[in-house]
Amino acid sequence: MFVEVEKNKPQKSKVLISYQIYSSFESNELIDSASSTLEIFRKYKQKNVLYNFNMNDDTLSNYLVKIYVTDIFRRKTFHSYLTVNKKNNRTSQNFIVLEAKTFKPYYGNYFRPKKNYIIRNDRQNPDSLFISYYKKQRLPAAPPFSSLVQTFDKKPDSVYRQKYNNGIIFSTKSKGMYFIQNDTSHTEGLAKGIFNTYYPLVKSTSDMLEPLQYLTSSKEFAKLNKLENKKLGIDNFWLKAAGNYDEARELIKIFYNRVTFANLYFASYTEGWKTDRGMIYIIFGPPKMVSKKAAGEKWIYSDNRNYKSLIFEFERKSNNFSDNEYVLIRSINYKSDWYRAVDTWRKGKVYSFPK
Repeated sequence: MFVEVEKNKPQKSKVLISYQIYSSFESNELIDSASSTLEIFRKYKQKNVLYNFNMNDDTLSNYLVKIYVTDIFRRKTFHSYLTVNKKNNRTSQNFIVLEAKTFKPYYGNYFRPKKNYIIRNDRQNPDSLFISYYKKQRLPAAPPFSSLVQTFDKKPDSVYRQKYNNGIIFSTKSKGMYFIQNDTSHTEGLAKGIFNTYYPLVKSTSDMLEPLQYLTSSKEFAKLNKLENKKLGIDNFWLKAAGNYDEARELIKIFYNRVTFANLYFASYTEGWKTDRGMIYIIFGPPKMVSKKAAGEKWIYSDNRNYKSLIFEFERKSNNFSDNEYVLIRSINYKSDWYRAVDTWRKGKVYSFPK
């Protein structure tokens, strides 16, 4: 993103940010749009840049925002979608999370461990906020041909109350999911999980071991998990697959980069790599095309001439804890494609759809 424009001067980035408002995914009628170009000079240890748009949405209650960010120097554009619900003042969109140390907005889809946050709900300004804690972790997604459906026990392990005084101070401690509400008689609120220490990055032995469940049988994984030196077991797994250290290193890099990407973009009330979209992305890689609608997403993998294709459809599930929960429509027809992809990884090659 940052490039050296002048010698001995701070690196610079030039970014075009734009948005478009539509009534829904299915609508082609543009309601409002705007754009702005930013010139950003890199500061020491800077990780994020915050920018605000004032949108003309006073007459709207539910709508879709398409956001485009273009790196002008590199000529690359990234886009994302945001669905807005202004009718209901109890949903997660009515909460704002600030880092207690800096008072800067925090937009992560997870809480970092051993950190303090300020959580506010200015639209309602309640007397208290109620925090429900769920200790049990969800299992990784089942293969796409499996009939096994993951369920989530909505009964919390504990519930406690914090007095609201222009917000609450929330201290992250135990791993699990936290659901924050201003009224427990309703189902809406703000949910974020506390996962492994380095999440969403993959740095620890545990971070590296757990996603291998997608490439191993239950017996193989249990054997790896019982090893006294798990890191050596993981290294041997990849070395056996690749045949030499250089190719093993490349396999590890690509596989765990995909795990990190899944954590960043597919997390709901569980780690991104455990979700259905995370599983498909890790094993099959990025799709050639993604079709998005209000009801879900369609991922299309195809060859260069589009003669052969593999399509995964994900239904968007209404969920009290997350608006980022998509469930794969499973089929036994995926069985051969799944085992072909897994076998490719186990033979030391990164799987990509046949060209």
